[in-house]
Amino acid sequence: MYQVTIINNDKSIVIMRPGGSRTMLTSAEIKTDINSIPSFTFSVLPNNPGYNEIVPMVTRVRVVRIDTGEVLFDGRVLVPTNEMAETGALARSYTCEGALAFFHDVVPGYQTFTGTPATIIKQLVDMFNSRVDPFKQMQLGIMPESTQSQTLETTPEKTCMIRFMIL
Repeated sequence: MYQVTIINNDKSIVIMRPGGSRTMLTSAEIKTDINSIPSFTFSVLPNNPGYNEIVPMVTRVRVVRIDTGEVLFDGRVLVPTNEMAETGALARSYTCEGALAFFHDVVPGYQTFTGTPATIIKQLVDMFNSRVDPFKQMQLGIMPESTQSQTLETTPEKTCMIRFMIL
């Protein structure tokens, strides 16, 4: 059993909850492919409380497994598509991209980072966090240490996401 919540600023609306007649989705699918940004697609009917509240590139979406509290997806809504079933029922479908895509929002410009891979990643994350809204900020987990020093030069042609993939 899963719960899907949309978030606009500090306002949260549950758009899918087991047993809720107005809080159901007509379809939902999470894709987590290796070496790619996770995605979540879902369709919602007009009677859903979140139907008119979803704003592309602004609304965040969180999918949580109810029994464990595990967050299965956290990201933002991209563009909607409108659908009409054979029965005449209207629905909107949305594709969402995972929070990892936030790294595409920052272009570091011309900079040089020197140090161990862990040091360079920390510098990149600190730079990224200084340029984004608080809800987009990332926190580092545990990283293996290496004494090997490296240099990473950034350019305006590549986002932070591409820089992290290089390391």
